[in-house]
Amino acid sequence: MLVERLTRLAEEKQVTVSQLAYAWMLSKGQDIIPLIGASKVAHFQEAVESLKINLSEADINRIENAIPEAEIAGASFPNMQFKNGRVVRK
Repeated sequence: MLVERLTRLAEEKQVTVSQLAYAWMLSKGQDIIPLIGASKVAHFQEAVESLKINLSEADINRIENAIPEAEIAGASFPNMQFKNGRVVRK
């Protein structure tokens, strides 16, 4: 499973999977700005901690090899609808 692969890599770096994902996004260039959708202050603080994570080229390659594009499928929010500004799933 894709998440399990990332979990192993995150554990090696002693960070959360979310932090690893943010750090990877930040490594992709100065024109990439990860959007943090945090409903709790603790989640926001966890995301901000990802700024301290330094990924080597080897780390980036391992992340990208663990999650090959060909294995990513599906929609994030199938049947997404909004009601009063909130997502409602059918």
